[in-house]
Amino acid sequence: MNEISFKNRFLIAMPTLNDPYFHQTVTLLFEHNDKGAMGLIINKPLDISLGEILQHLNIPLTNSELDKDKVLLGGPVAAEQGFIIHTHPELCPGDVVDQNHKITVSASKEVLQNIVEQQPDNILVCLGYSAWKEGQLEQEIADNAWILADVDPNVLFDLPFPQRWKASGLLVGVDFDRLSGDVGHG
Repeated sequence: MNEISFKNRFLIAMPTLNDPYFHQTVTLLFEHNDKGAMGLIINKPLDISLGEILQHLNIPLTNSELDKDKVLLGGPVAAEQGFIIHTHPELCPGDVVDQNHKITVSASKEVLQNIVEQQPDNILVCLGYSAWKEGQLEQEIADNAWILADVDPNVLFDLPFPQRWKASGLLVGVDFDRLSGDVGHG
């Protein structure tokens, strides 16, 4: 049994991680147990608006601001599966990831319908998710591919997407601009 859970943490890619999906990403880990981990990348916008997704799902759009919101690439697994990160657990059932900030991950059409009707703030819509099998994430962290930080709602919902990676590193005192690939050369 896995004693340490990374659930409700930011998983931040180190600059040396050159994987095409995960280079300079920040991932919200919403599940981590002895079977593996699941998360949603929060800083890779797709060329798709929320309005396009709603239209595809036949959900009438009444708010032009929502129409412009970008949909994010949540990860390489199940690219057609939608997930909503929000702070409104009262809108619908979902997995409350962080009790303090009410950060919730949901995966239902009902949530999107409620979002359109209620027009709340703090909403991210992702397509696809990221997954690690048993022990894989722990090994990648041990190999210095990732660092972990506590979730910061400001980074999650307020910062522009291009700023989220560096801001997440600063949460744990890592300034990616000051890291050097030339170890031992000073």
